[in-house]
Amino acid sequence: MQMKKGLHQLDASHTFLSIGMGSIGLFPILLAIIPTLVAKTLHETRTTLLVQVPKEAYFLYGIGLVLLTITSFLLYFLKINKKAKMISAAIGLLVLLCFVDASQRYVRVATDSVAFKSSMLSKEYVYTWEEVEKVVFRELPKEGGFAKFDFHFNDGNIMILANDNYMMRYRKLLEKKFSDDGIEYKRG
Repeated sequence: MQMKKGLHQLDASHTFLSIGMGSIGLFPILLAIIPTLVAKTLHETRTTLLVQVPKEAYFLYGIGLVLLTITSFLLYFLKINKKAKMISAAIGLLVLLCFVDASQRYVRVATDSVAFKSSMLSKEYVYTWEEVEKVVFRELPKEGGFAKFDFHFNDGNIMILANDNYMMRYRKLLEKKFSDDGIEYKRG
């Protein structure tokens, strides 16, 4: 039995066109929500004051979303043939790598410790407040962006915390913590 073709029947590749078009529209919303949501879900503890996502992680999430969009359009234009599936699978692995690496990048400030991780392959560093040697506050850079806190630890590591809008709520609390714990705090 032969089916009649009509406007109401869509090719399977049109689903991927819809996904690609939808991802273009949702791109800014996803990029604003997903990194913070993932970081809080994976890295927040009971004593956490804030979890911050570094700009490198946003960049990786952006690359992953762009590659996902490209994959959808590729499957549409090549009508889901074998070659398109193989290329899409390879791009899918790159997307997965971008998302996993981005999800592992964070900075966490808690009442009992501070922690950070630079990438999927780097070590997670967790320090108690006693291990913080000094904190330097860098004013707003001339090229734009946020002012930054540089946490210097006894072992020579440095953790950078951006003084963004969310962080500003905790600034007075942090400065009080520096004072109470005898941590050297200066503006640089």
